[in-house]
Amino acid sequence: MIHRIPFDDNVVCIDSNTDDVVVANAVAADIWCWSREGADRAVIAKRLVKSYDVSLDRAQDDVDALLAALGRQVFDIRANFVRELDLPESLPGREFIPVEQFSCFVPGYRIQIRSEMPGLEVAFREILPLSRSRARLDGNGNRTITLDILNHGMVDGQLPRWLVIQAGRTVAAGHNAREVAFLAAQSLIGIVGETLGGDAVLMHAAAVADGNGEVVVMPAVGGRGKTTLAATLVARGWRLVNDDVLILRAASQGVQPLTLPMSIKEGSWGVLAPSYPMLGDTVAHGVVGRRVKLLPVPGEQQFTETGTISTFCIPQYRADAAGVQVVEMSRKDMLCGILQSGCYFTRPIDVQVLEHLCALIEGANALSLTYDDVCAAAKVLAGNSR
Repeated sequence: MIHRIPFDDNVVCIDSNTDDVVVANAVAADIWCWSREGADRAVIAKRLVKSYDVSLDRAQDDVDALLAALGRQVFDIRANFVRELDLPESLPGREFIPVEQFSCFVPGYRIQIRSEMPGLEVAFREILPLSRSRARLDGNGNRTITLDILNHGMVDGQLPRWLVIQAGRTVAAGHNAREVAFLAAQSLIGIVGETLGGDAVLMHAAAVADGNGEVVVMPAVGGRGKTTLAATLVARGWRLVNDDVLILRAASQGVQPLTLPMSIKEGSWGVLAPSYPMLGDTVAHGVVGRRVKLLPVPGEQQFTETGTISTFCIPQYRADAAGVQVVEMSRKDMLCGILQSGCYFTRPIDVQVLEHLCALIEGANALSLTYDDVCAAAKVLAGNSR
């Protein structure tokens, strides 16, 4: 079945059989939908003649050109909020014997950890502090998510491999306490998204909130500078929602708060050092050229509300940008940018959820931000988001 959503003088089309999505004008939308419904070139051309009062030759040319163009513009909506690793979720013939059991809290959730790894609690507390969350959220109404940390033994002669198991599946794996804690915490974003059902949308984006609780969302593929820009805004008093993956509540058009340490890539260490001098002493993870440092955010600068999204802004750092350039985008281009950056829906896609996302984009500012200086960009974005 093909669904159509009117959107900013365009149409969003969804093929419910494949979950493919196209954003196009009315003519192109008709051609794509008729094609997906099984109509051939001749039938589509005749329908165009009847619907739009054009010649048959013109209609045939439009069919060929638009189908070729739309074939390159189909968005394959991603599923599976949680990435499952192809590793065992248990070891046959061996009993699971945790040496540490503790709980951490994020807004609305109690995270119960059972671990065979000694020392994991200390590492986990750096990421999800108990004291901050318990004061606000302890007790009533919290859902519980259980993570089991299993010793998988030696892998290819390397250090012991520790698996993170949730609901009978392996969701993360690492070699030391700090790495396991961070990867386990990262997996919580998708796990929490799953518990929200079809209402949740996971977006590859950084997000920060100003003092009024208005949220600026920065969707972008990796390497565009969204984390560096978010960290710069946080250093100037904004609060962090998340620096990489955002949980969007489509129906309420708000965000699900779940703040983790910012993952600062190697190329941004020097840029952020004046604002975060502790980066110099922070342990790096990964291989040379792809190393990151984890930068915890103080509790008072973590956003723990649902908030209102006021602005979508696609950032792009370019060394040759010659200053800061802010351009107002069409809502169509913003939706396409969000889908290209990476967007996860529960499958099959609930058309109403996509309608809510479209309405949210239509009601917010839509900007692109190209810059060569992150401090100047942060100042400009702060002014344009209000």
